[in-house]
Amino acid sequence: YEVIEGATPFLVTAFPVGYREDHLINQNEDIEYTINFQNRTTDTVFNVRIETSMDESLDMTTLVTGPSSHNYTVDVENERTLVFELRNIQLSPDGTDALNSAGFIKYRISQNRDVPIGTRIFNSSSVFFDSAVGQETNVVDHLIGEEFIEIILNSAELLDEKSLFVAPNPAMASVKIV
Repeated sequence: YEVIEGATPFLVTAFPVGYREDHLINQNEDIEYTINFQNRTTDTVFNVRIETSMDESLDMTTLVTGPSSHNYTVDVENERTLVFELRNIQLSPDGTDALNSAGFIKYRISQNRDVPIGTRIFNSSSVFFDSAVGQETNVVDHLIGEEFIEIILNSAELLDEKSLFVAPNPAMASVKIV
């Protein structure tokens, strides 16, 4: 994971990011979420609790928990709320030890089968340090779409019996074709 100075201490990211500003993804495409957290207090944090309300368009039976910076347990409360508990992790204050002040949890989940085109999927979390009030993360979203990758060619001869290499893959704004 990467700690970015000045970035929010509570951040959710998703892969794929999605295309264009709408974060377009295909129907039935899995989404991998990463929840990042950092101790910006002046004291050591011992316990972290993360609560994530899962969008109705996601299939809870397909949840696969992934790697993390610290050992954790996960439970599902009220059918759609993931609760991650990280106990006795001794998260240092960032002003004292920036490297040991941050952590993350990853998980992957599938969409419900054939979510309608045009559906928007949202994800965010609340992060609790010890007994403090929860802090909200950003909201990430995806729009279910189709045929959203545009290929414009000046000549059909360009693809006749040739391989196509596109980089970077996935891409957000532009790609180089060689």
